[in-house]
Amino acid sequence: MTLPAIRRNSPPARDGFDAAQALAAQRLWQSVLLHAWLCSFRSPPILPDAEYRRAVDWFGSADFYTVCRLAGFEPSSVLPIWREKHAAFVAAGAPSYYLRRKGAEFLP
Repeated sequence: MTLPAIRRNSPPARDGFDAAQALAAQRLWQSVLLHAWLCSFRSPPILPDAEYRRAVDWFGSADFYTVCRLAGFEPSSVLPIWREKHAAFVAAGAPSYYLRRKGAEFLP
C-alpha cells in the first residue's frame, strides 16, 4: 500500500532559535498532531466520549491549521487524508457505541 504524500516544510530558524531548536519545536508540534490523530481513532469506551468528540471536532478547526503549520505539514494535505481514514473507521463500525448513544454525525 502506498501512502499519499503529505507536503512537509522544513522549520525556518526564527528569532533567537537556531536550526536545532527550530527542529525540536517542530517535532513537538508533530507529536501534538499525532496525539490528536490517535485520539480520533480511539472510540468510546476506550476513550471517554468528550475527549473522543473533542479530537474529532479538532480536525479542520483553526487550531488544527495552526498546529499543522507549526509541525511543518500543509493542512490541506493532512485533512483529506484524515477524513478518508476516519470515514473508513466510522464505516467499519468502530465508533458505533458513540453513534448509538449520542446519535451524532462524525464527519462535517
